[in-house]
Amino acid sequence: DIAYLNSIGGSTVCAVGNALRVKVKGIKIEDEIYEEIERELNVKKPPYEFLREYAKKFLDFGFERTPKYINFDKCNKCGKCAHKPCNAKWTAVEFIKKSNADVLCGFEVKNIRKEGEVFYIDGVDRNANSLKTIKAKNVIISAGGINSPRILSKILDNEHIGKNLFVDTFVTVGGI
Repeated sequence: DIAYLNSIGGSTVCAVGNALRVKVKGIKIEDEIYEEIERELNVKKPPYEFLREYAKKFLDFGFERTPKYINFDKCNKCGKCAHKPCNAKWTAVEFIKKSNADVLCGFEVKNIRKEGEVFYIDGVDRNANSLKTIKAKNVIISAGGINSPRILSKILDNEHIGKNLFVDTFVTVGGI
């Protein structure tokens, strides 16, 4: 099963906080960018005492602790990272709180195009039940891991967008 979330903060609100470095073909992401992101989000590997007993056994087989965007100094070890927001786990809502951006809720993107330095976003305003075109110099696409690639592929010419979907599973079973 894949849970589909539709909220401000998206899947970061209901995720276990895994912060993995990914390599995307055709898009070079410098290590310095990852290092900056990891500093800003306070990415750390969980301290040993935060691991459950069965997880500690995987370390004996050479597995490593997964880096997380959780402040373990604030964490109360409730184990509900994926079920509710808390003050220990970073979420994308933090960016919204710090920005002066306009947030549009209930707006379904139908098309996006770029003309020169301006983006045009066509969609349906569900609140007013009407078609609307928004013009902006900067746009943040936050439609989730499934819908963001669909939107981005309309303005970026990269055959790798939307390939190799990563799903942050809630239950992981491993073994030899």
